[in-house]
Amino acid sequence: MQVQQLYHAGARVGILAVSPEGSSIATEAGSPFALDVEYDAARQLKYAGILSPAGVVVDAFVCTNGVLVPVPNAALDAAAEMAPDVKKLMFRERKRSPEQFHQEVDRMVRKADK
Repeated sequence: MQVQQLYHAGARVGILAVSPEGSSIATEAGSPFALDVEYDAARQLKYAGILSPAGVVVDAFVCTNGVLVPVPNAALDAAAEMAPDVKKLMFRERKRSPEQFHQEVDRMVRKADK
């Protein structure tokens, strides 16, 4: 069994446990933070994130060879800068074609890369 503990600002937020029979996630009692995890089609962990009470990702980890590796702060900062634009894009009325949607996403990515 593989167990990984997730911390933010020195406080444990949760535990991920994986075995051949399955996996489990436990959040720390009283923690104001939430865990967000993503698995691939083969049920392998791909990503774990720690979210603030406002739903902002404050720490993120990608899984490499079964080990969670922190996402650099610069990448988290870039994602946070894109968040308002992404929210607008995802929650406004869908009156555009898929091509227009993809063009808007491309514009956001180019803006974030500057």
